[in-house]
Amino acid sequence: MNRLIVTAALLIAAAHFSYAQDDSLKTHRSSFDRYRERAESEFDRYTQKREEDFEAYRQKVDRQFAIFVARSWKSYEVSPAVPRPECPDPPELPIFNPDDILPDGIPVPYDTVITVPDPHDMPRPEPLVPFEEQEPAPVEKSVAFELYGTPCSVRIPDAPAPHLGSTDEKSVSEWWTETASGAYDVTVSDCLSLREELRLCDWAYLRLAGMFASSYLDDWNDAVLMQFFIMVKSGYKVRLAKADDSFVILAPAQQGIVGMRYLQLGGAAYYIVEEKSLAPSYQICDCEYPGEKLMSLYLMLPNLEPSPKSLGAFSVPDGQGGNRQVNLSSDSNLFAFLDDYPHGGNWEVMSAASLSDRLKAGLYPVLKESLRGKSPAEGAELLLHFVQRSFSYMTDQEQFGYERALFCDETFRFPYSDCEDRAILYSALVRDLLGLDVVLLYYPDHLATAVLFDEDVPGDYLMVDGRRFTVCDPTFIGAGIGRAMPQYRNVAAQVIRIAAAPHTPGVQAAP
Repeated sequence: MNRLIVTAALLIAAAHFSYAQDDSLKTHRSSFDRYRERAESEFDRYTQKREEDFEAYRQKVDRQFAIFVARSWKSYEVSPAVPRPECPDPPELPIFNPDDILPDGIPVPYDTVITVPDPHDMPRPEPLVPFEEQEPAPVEKSVAFELYGTPCSVRIPDAPAPHLGSTDEKSVSEWWTETASGAYDVTVSDCLSLREELRLCDWAYLRLAGMFASSYLDDWNDAVLMQFFIMVKSGYKVRLAKADDSFVILAPAQQGIVGMRYLQLGGAAYYIVEEKSLAPSYQICDCEYPGEKLMSLYLMLPNLEPSPKSLGAFSVPDGQGGNRQVNLSSDSNLFAFLDDYPHGGNWEVMSAASLSDRLKAGLYPVLKESLRGKSPAEGAELLLHFVQRSFSYMTDQEQFGYERALFCDETFRFPYSDCEDRAILYSALVRDLLGLDVVLLYYPDHLATAVLFDEDVPGDYLMVDGRRFTVCDPTFIGAGIGRAMPQYRNVAAQVIRIAAAPHTPGVQAAP
């Protein structure tokens, strides 16, 4: 009986506790809901105020920019294009003679070391104020165009296109004020989205802005102004110039460009992107937009519309002392982009670009299988002999009539290659497949490479910052790692650093 009474009392207490707990939970839930609503409301107010502050700041900047544009533009003389760098190659391919009696493992002299910043550490130009993603309008207009064979579409306001009535400073200022009113935020936002989607480097983005502008606007000056507007709003340092009532864009860059005329402004070269006539001088609107950054020539290979192009069969080492024939392919749209890319003799830029995904897909699995089980030194030698023996040699003067360094895919594309092309390709293969750091060795008439091994490797070498780089020359046919060409063993090289290779496991772990 007592047990029943105790049990009943416990049940009653539990029921009261449950009701109390339910009431407490409801109270807490209600309090939390009120807190959440209050927090969301405060956040919405903060976001709205922040957006209003952003917009007010942008309007202020654009008003000031338009005032500067309306002022007189100063005239500057045009400087002729810098000629392509000459790197006279040996007329015949040097062949290693194992009977040559030379001192083994000598330190190779060098005089200077050029260190370039890692492109991945350099912030890309970005808008002064973020462009909010624009919701599609009920009735929306857009401009369709192609960039290197890749379909693109950019939205525009449902309004008449801006037109420049005159080329005087006041008219340009009024054009800027009208265009920067906010209607073209969606246009800039779409261009920036395409920059990310297509993995566009700065040069390709400059071209995208130009292709859109010329597809949208028939008039040359209107199109140049629109391209200028998009680049400025995207955070790039560009300038507007005119001669004979015709506008051009001037684009300075972190690296030099050859083959393009330029103007000296503040000690820097401002390259004329595209011009209708070769005017001897230009009037420049030297207005700085807050937050602007220089264009970089470092490139990511763009994600263009697939357009497979067969490169033919190549002899690839099988890792057992023999070779196998492998059919490789790249992409026609990629070659259109590379043909358009400005060259500046920046071999470290070209080395860092590596190979296209399509070419890697055909080549890298075969090379990885050949490298399986080999030490880094053995792998570097296998890749060295591959580059030495798989391509026909010819100087640039003979093949093109001028100096033209090749990107990695282009070495497979063209029938011939020379020393710098092989050095660029070899450096990319070693970095990608072995994860080793490489430097370029630039002589007055030759380009070679040297590799930093994690093990003691005999042969010719150079010490850079206390680290031993072993000479590997992809043009010295038959020479293994550690063998410098005899004529360069006592010639001081210029060492060109390439951005450090990402840390990867040794080749033994390659899949």
